[in-house]
Amino acid sequence: MEMQKQLDNPLWQYMLRIYQKEGVEAALLALQEQGFNVLILLSLCWVSANNKTLNQSQIGGLTNRVDHSLISEFRQWRKTLKEDSVFSKIYKKALNFELMLEQTAVAELYEYLSRLTLEQENPEDLKLLLDHYSQLINLPANDKFGEVLSAVCD
Repeated sequence: MEMQKQLDNPLWQYMLRIYQKEGVEAALLALQEQGFNVLILLSLCWVSANNKTLNQSQIGGLTNRVDHSLISEFRQWRKTLKEDSVFSKIYKKALNFELMLEQTAVAELYEYLSRLTLEQENPEDLKLLLDHYSQLINLPANDKFGEVLSAVCD
């Protein structure tokens, strides 16, 4: 029998705190629109904030933990509900369900990261982690990373 994932974990709490900072939501949504998985980006920031780093193989393992397409497809469906006033009550419930999907995905990421032996990082390793992630998913790193870094890691 599979052990139930810890939904309320330090990674989830970190993400909630970070997302509330001014400017973070807009920066992350812009990156999400470009194809980046915000949960992965914030996981990398959390690893760095804890003075740890991941190698390329571990970053690959992290990205394989979450089926981003499920959340993305649900998000697209939810957005269509928002455009129709008849579905406003369903939209709010869909938004809450999407948050539950994300929290479940973060629990999977946290469980994976908790099993790893992470090495100490250098102060500039976050940019390197983000660059490795960009290369892994075949998206170019861009100036938006600077916004995320300054908003998240101040």
